[in-house]
Amino acid sequence: MSEIIPKYWVTMTDRFMSGWGLAKGLKNKLVFECESLAEAERLESFALNRPEMSYVHLCSTKPKYVKAVMEQDYKSGGYYVQMRNKTLCPRWYE
Repeated sequence: MSEIIPKYWVTMTDRFMSGWGLAKGLKNKLVFECESLAEAERLESFALNRPEMSYVHLCSTKPKYVKAVMEQDYKSGGYYVQMRNKTLCPRWYE
């Protein structure tokens, strides 16, 4: 099975998870990989309706703080970045 390379990303700041735990002193940034514009638009709409999410963006180019497409969380600048996809968060894509 070949790896799917995302064409779109939906990014957001999770205000609830920012500033504590693994994101202590950092903004918790979620980055969702999407295969199509329609999928990205659905995910963006879902995120915009969640009160804990802010700075929701749909991107057609890889965000600058994303090191690589991976399933590992990491610190980058003032962010704790969490990469998400259908395997890790299937309900976000429904």
